[in-house]
Amino acid sequence: MYAQPPGPGNTISSLPDTSRYQDALITATIFSAQNNTWGYDIFVNHTLFIHQPSIPCYGGRDGFRTKKNALSVAELVITKIRKGLVPPTVTKAELKALGIKTND
Repeated sequence: MYAQPPGPGNTISSLPDTSRYQDALITATIFSAQNNTWGYDIFVNHTLFIHQPSIPCYGGRDGFRTKKNALSVAELVITKIRKGLVPPTVTKAELKALGIKTND
């Protein structure tokens, strides 16, 4: 079997282009969410990139219990974006490592 050149329906996957976000202006803002919880927005070069009103990787609509928790996860997400990990998925293990308790 011979390797086939890229063509329609036959593509070669590549690593993410980390340079796209390394020097970008990436900021976060924390906002009040429903039921007295908190969410975050991530902006890349002043453009809304992520609107996260609830805790990632958990069902439900409630956000973080504290502003500090929302900011901790927003900072994690920014770090992932800078590394080219887009979309910047947050896992339950990462939330636990940050000391964020959920109802799970």
